[in-house]
Amino acid sequence: MVLGILEADHKKAVVIARITLVWAVTVYLLFMHAGDAIRLVRTTGGAIEDAKHRSEEKGKKAAKAIKALNEMVQEPGEASSHEPAETARDK
Repeated sequence: MVLGILEADHKKAVVIARITLVWAVTVYLLFMHAGDAIRLVRTTGGAIEDAKHRSEEKGKKAAKAIKALNEMVQEPGEASSHEPAETARDK
């Protein structure tokens, strides 16, 4: 009879220990997974912001280059448009 009580208590203790271990491991894994997910989001967010900044800088440089090119193209065009008018007056 005493052995039956001890065996029953032992089975309950093993079940409680298993449940406690499973619960503890589950909480630990969820906590670690949440930390990894947060780090991933921060890293991805930072990479996206860096890409946006680089793209903005490239756009500004391209706009400056196009403005400079337009100015270079317009200057000879203006000079050549004045030359025929002057030659027509001279004749």
